[in-house]
Amino acid sequence: MSVIMIGIIVAVSMAAHHVGRSNKICNDVKIEIVNADSTMLLTVADVQEYMTMRKIKVKGIRENKIDLIKIEETLELMPLIDDANCYFDNRQNLRIDIMGKRPLFHVKTIISDYCIDQDGHQMITPL
Repeated sequence: MSVIMIGIIVAVSMAAHHVGRSNKICNDVKIEIVNADSTMLLTVADVQEYMTMRKIKVKGIRENKIDLIKIEETLELMPLIDDANCYFDNRQNLRIDIMGKRPLFHVKTIISDYCIDQDGHQMITPL
């Protein structure tokens, strides 16, 4: 019974939080590649350029008009992105946390040049 009650409280709290923020304007976009290191091919600039190319514009738009799931799904189409998580912080900034694909090794032949990622898939170079 208490588990059900906790679930209801959490759901109501989340709904109230969303309703309170729905008319606020997105101030900025903050992108972080959470697993970035020296082997990572992906940069924040790559993600920003991809968003521009895909016409993802959120700055100055009301939060309730921004489809966070669609942004995540679109970013995950980028060959160097493994996972994207979008959310608003308490300053009305859209936060985008990216898990980049990690190259395991580089393949260079006469006709091609690419990397293989951690899942064994061929990685295409950024954009």
